[in-house]
Amino acid sequence: MAIDRMENSKSVSNLLNQAANRFPNIYLLDLNDLACPEDICSAITADNVIVFRDSQHLTDSFVRSQVPFIRQRLESLNSDWNFTELNINQDN
Repeated sequence: MAIDRMENSKSVSNLLNQAANRFPNIYLLDLNDLACPEDICSAITADNVIVFRDSQHLTDSFVRSQVPFIRQRLESLNSDWNFTELNINQDN
């Protein structure tokens, strides 16, 4: 099963941006490209990891495989949070 990435995320992104613009110190982090690196979202990665458990929810194994990339993006936000202290890794 494949899902059109742009159709699925555009309306949600617009709503999130509207809400976030109303408050200071709100950081939006778009991770859609991790699950859908192309215009169409594949159900399985090149490494044979199943991405979706249904039409909208990611599998635990896929999310764990993306932890290094998510951590890198969180750290790039330049917020006051110290993300290196979070106990998040692929083994948890």
